[in-house]
Amino acid sequence: AVFYQVFRTPLDGTELDCLDHGGAAECQLEMDVIGTTREPRWRDGSPPPNVRYRIGVAANWLDDPAEGDVATLSRPVPAG
Repeated sequence: AVFYQVFRTPLDGTELDCLDHGGAAECQLEMDVIGTTREPRWRDGSPPPNVRYRIGVAANWLDDPAEGDVATLSRPVPAG
């Protein structure tokens, strides 16, 4: 079963940090994980101003939301 990770960063914050190795770039998501859920919706109870979100879809063979890697990441969405 899939689960969802909710990521948040300031609007002026860095989302991705990429290193160029002369071929494919090696990128790492720099956003904070603020929640994990199996539900198709999630609410940030006290969002700070001027932030954006992304939702990551993940799964793993243990069916454990505390493990695994994000396979798909949503487009960035500003709060509000």
